[in-house]
Amino acid sequence: RPNTPALKLGDDVPQATKAERLQRLFAVSERLGGDHLRGLLGTSQRVLVEGVSKSRQDNLTGRSEHNEIVHIANTGGLDLVGRTVAVTIIDAFKHSLLGELAAEDRQTARPLRPVASKRSLPMVGG
Repeated sequence: RPNTPALKLGDDVPQATKAERLQRLFAVSERLGGDHLRGLLGTSQRVLVEGVSKSRQDNLTGRSEHNEIVHIANTGGLDLVGRTVAVTIIDAFKHSLLGELAAEDRQTARPLRPVASKRSLPMVGG
């Protein structure tokens, strides 16, 4: 790194060794992350709903209390954005979770209101 005492020591580690070590580190990180997410299967998590899923319009997406990404199945027509809801985790992916909305939260959820189309005002003047 620039402006550090270590810069004077030089770099005696070959680039290939650095790349191999980084790949091993990523592999361990992926395994641990996957183990963690799979360990949440069947649990109930509190999720702050952030918006519609980027991949499936019929799902909402949010974050758990531990910042895991949680996709909430079959909730696209519900007005839940900004609410914290209970979700049962039913599947684990590489970097996220899939869950089902708790019955109590589904019963109290309001349906989404249709968004009014934007109209432009007529031009005046000359």
